[in-house]
Order: sequence, then C-alpha cells, then structure tokens
Amino acid sequence: MKYIFIFGILLLHFLVVRSQGVYSTGVLPQINLNISLHKDWRLNAKAESRLLFSEGQFAQNFKTAYRYDLTDIALIASKKTGVNNSLGAGYMIRFRDNEVVHRFIQQYSVVKKYNLFRLGHRISTDQTIRNNNPPQVRLRYRIGVEKALNGKDVDPKEFYFKLNNEYLFAIEGRETDFELRLIPAFGYALSDNNKFEFGIDYRLNEFISGASRNQFWLYLGWFISM
Repeated sequence: MKYIFIFGILLLHFLVVRSQGVYSTGVLPQINLNISLHKDWRLNAKAESRLLFSEGQFAQNFKTAYRYDLTDIALIASKKTGVNNSLGAGYMIRFRDNEVVHRFIQQYSVVKKYNLFRLGHRISTDQTIRNNNPPQVRLRYRIGVEKALNGKDVDPKEFYFKLNNEYLFAIEGRETDFELRLIPAFGYALSDNNKFEFGIDYRLNEFISGASRNQFWLYLGWFISM
C-alpha cells in the first residue's frame, strides 16, 4: 500500500514540475461535527471556507490576490450497513459572491483497522446545480490512511498522521474534467472526541487539456464527535 502512495506523490510532483498552467494558494479552514444517533445512524455537519492568498502563472512573478472565495455548508446522514462499511447521503449549499450553489451527495465508505493503522475507502457521487449552467455530475474515489505516531492507537494528547489521495471525474454538459487531490496532514487529539488537523491540500485539474490548474491550500480542520 505504501508504494501506491509514494507513486502518487511522485506522479503529482512530476506533473507540477512539467506544468505551464496556473496556480492559486490560500487557506482552507473547516469544522466537522459528528453526531452518533440510534440504530447505527450518524450525522455529519461540516462548514468550510476558502481564503485566497495568491494566484498567477508558473514561471512568472508572484501575484498576491487576498480575498474571500467561498463557504460550503454540508449535512450528511449515514447508516452503518456492516462491520466496516456505511451508506450515506446529504446536501451541500455553497455561497460564492452573489451565487448560491446546491449539491446533492451519495456515498459508500469502508474503514478497516489494522494492527498499526486505519485504512479507509470512499466512493461517492454528487450532482451540482448552479444558475445559468448545466448540472454537473461527479464520481469520486478516495483512499486514506491514518497512523498514530505513538503506539498503535491515537490516544488523547498524542499526534497522528493522515494521508488522503482522491480522484474525481466530472461531467458538465459536453465538458469533462479529471482532478487529482493529495492531502498529507498531521493531527493532534485534544481528547477522545476533539481533534485538530493541519496539512497541505493539493489539487490538480485541467491537465488533460495541457493547461493545468494547481491549487495549494493550507488545510486546517477541527473535528468534534458527540
């Protein structure tokens, strides 16, 4: 498994080095609230914002562009359907400039705990509706690993490491796009139900057409379980 992730990192690095496209950088803070309900139901509420710091084209002068970009608010209900897997569906609303975007989400997740780490898979689809645009449909697959840096399990007052690798395929009208995401992050368990994570959220798309779009976000996540 580790060789798959190493290959993914090297592939993304190769694509960035060869890229003649555009880039953007910023901060991506989010807060996640997970609520356990009766009969193996769970509710996840997430709020996420994007703050843009700079954007431009590679091999040109650095260009600052500080501005607020958007805010996403999502609510997903899921039910455990097996020992390690669950089914979920939800809704997200996006506020960006004067536009309101609606997205409907369906997902299937599998999380297995091994001796030294946890491995998760998620397959999801979503449908996005925007004014004056055709609906966008996406298929997503994410694989992620989480490992405690002290011992086998993540205990309070200890650090852990996470690595998520995601692939997205999107269709909007007659246009298609493919996106790669790589998110290495460190986390700190404040308590059993309260964790904080920080890392880099790198996204690469539009590289099939030859003019790639690279996004580098400083990821800050706060996770609360109830």
